[in-house]
Amino acid sequence: AAAAAVVQTRVERVASRQGATLASIAALEFLSSLSLNDRAGAGAAAAAAAAGNTASVPTVCPGPLPSGPPETSVHDEGCSTALRINAYITAQGAAPSAFIRVPAQYYDEDLPFRVACLQASSVDHLCKSITMENTKSTAADCSVKTNSRWYIVVVQYTARLNQQKLERFLYDLNQGKVVKKAFHMRLANEEDSERL
Repeated sequence: AAAAAVVQTRVERVASRQGATLASIAALEFLSSLSLNDRAGAGAAAAAAAAGNTASVPTVCPGPLPSGPPETSVHDEGCSTALRINAYITAQGAAPSAFIRVPAQYYDEDLPFRVACLQASSVDHLCKSITMENTKSTAADCSVKTNSRWYIVVVQYTARLNQQKLERFLYDLNQGKVVKKAFHMRLANEEDSERL
C-alpha cells in the first residue's frame, strides 16, 4: 500500500509537470502569434496614442493566455489598450504602467501565485479596484469629478476599504461646498460595476 502511494504521488507529479509543460508550449505558441500581430499594428497605435488620437487606437487586445504556471506571464505594453491607457496617464503627469498578460486561471489562484505572475515584491504590492456608488449623489453620471455618483477605488489586497475615510476624503475634496450628508458610499452592484 505504501509503495502504491509513492507510485501514485510520482505519477501525479509527472502529470502535473506535463500539464505545465503543455500549458507553457500553448502559451509560447500564443505569444509567437501575438507578437507577430502586435508588430503589425503597434507602431501605428503607439503613434496615434502619443499624438492623443485615441479614437483611431483599437480597443481590443488579443485574448487571455491559456492556463499555465506563473512563468507563462508576459509583459504586454504593445497592446492597444495599454498604449491608450499609458498615453492618457503620462499626459496627466504620471509614470507609465506595466501591463502583464497572465494565465487564464489567475483569479482562481491564491495570492502567492499572483505575486509570481506579476513579479511583485510581496502580496502587499497587489491591489484591486472596487467600484463604489455614492447613493446620496444627485448626479446620474461621473461628469463632476468631485461629486460623482461612481468612483473606482484602488485598495491593497492586504488592506481594508474604510467607507468613512472615503466619504471624508470626498467631503474634503469638495472643500465644504457639499454637505457631509450628501455622501454615502457603498459597493456598486455587479451590473453597474461591469458597465462602468
